[in-house]
Parts: sequence; structure tokens; C-alpha cells
Amino acid sequence: MVLMEILKETLAANKGYRRDEWTMFGNEAEKVELDVIRNQRVLRKRVDTMALRKQAQNKASAHLRYLERLSQRAPDFAVPLRAHTVWEGMTVTLSCIVQGCPPPKVTW
Repeated sequence: MVLMEILKETLAANKGYRRDEWTMFGNEAEKVELDVIRNQRVLRKRVDTMALRKQAQNKASAHLRYLERLSQRAPDFAVPLRAHTVWEGMTVTLSCIVQGCPPPKVTW
């Protein structure tokens, strides 16, 4: 659907061609062929640009939805603490991941 709109827009910009101009030979036909190739490149570039823009909009809206959901969450241990068994006098490293909004602070 979008491709057809771009094609119509591009063809509207090149209204100079008439039916009798398509019966050309030699250099004139080569010029027409080069115009066709140029128009194909323009169409491809426009379609690629629109696809990238749509992809960026989708990514941005997904990120905004994520941030909204995150802001509505209470602090949560994404990776909870694990139980450790150690001997007296040994060192132990405790780690966890906590998320929430505003970001919580963890103290030991």
C-alpha cells in the first residue's frame, strides 16, 4: 500500500513522458533506462527510510511502555540472594539485582 503511494508520487514528479517518447533508440533509450534505474533507487531509498522510521518508532514506544511498567512496580529482587554455607572466618561475597522505581538502594 505504501509502496504504491510512493510509486504514484514518483511518477507524478516525472509527468514529461508520453507514449511516443517510449519509441526511442540509441542514446535516448539509454537515458530512459537510466531514469528508470534512478527512480528505482529513489523508491528503494524512500521505502527503506520509511521502514527504518517505523522500526525506530516501534522501538521507542516499546521502551516507553517498559519504562511506564517499571515506574508502576514496587522494588523487586530480579536476582534474589542465594543461601551460602561457609565456615567461620571465611569470606563470602553476596550479590543481588534489585529493580524498581525510583531505583532502590541496597545496604548490607
